[in-house]
Amino acid sequence: MDQFDSLKREATKLERNLEDKVARYQQLVASIPESTSATNDLFLAESGMNSSSSSAEDEAALRYDIQRTLTTLQDLVKLQLQPAAEKVGSQSASLLVKRYREILFDLSGDFEKSRQAHQRKQERAKLMQGARTSLDNGVDDPAMDHLLRERNHIANSQNAASSVINQASEIRA
Repeated sequence: MDQFDSLKREATKLERNLEDKVARYQQLVASIPESTSATNDLFLAESGMNSSSSSAEDEAALRYDIQRTLTTLQDLVKLQLQPAAEKVGSQSASLLVKRYREILFDLSGDFEKSRQAHQRKQERAKLMQGARTSLDNGVDDPAMDHLLRERNHIANSQNAASSVINQASEIRA
């Protein structure tokens, strides 16, 4: 039972640590601007905020740290806490293991959502940077034209679907 209690304390410590890191990661991703424009870059420079390289380094370090902590907690629950709970044989111990699995699932999902949001922001920034470069140079980029046509097709499809849904809701009402 003492071994189980010490494992439980360690898991609780890792859980709190992981919650803090995921919350910091979410804040970091939220603080990254949606698009990088000349106006936005000027604003960041005037406000004394670091450029995207420092932000990217912070994000990468925090992402690695979260992934490492997630793996550590998963290993602790799967390889140590669950066998110890089975050895103890109480229902509360098995419920605690189940709770930690749910916590892992929730925190992993939250982290993955934030990581994907960050990736979308990076891709959008690269796309906009490429478009800005093409416009500044006066170069007609066929790949950019294709992406713009694709975006227009998607927007048209979304508008058509929205119109059909609105018609259906009006008829139903």
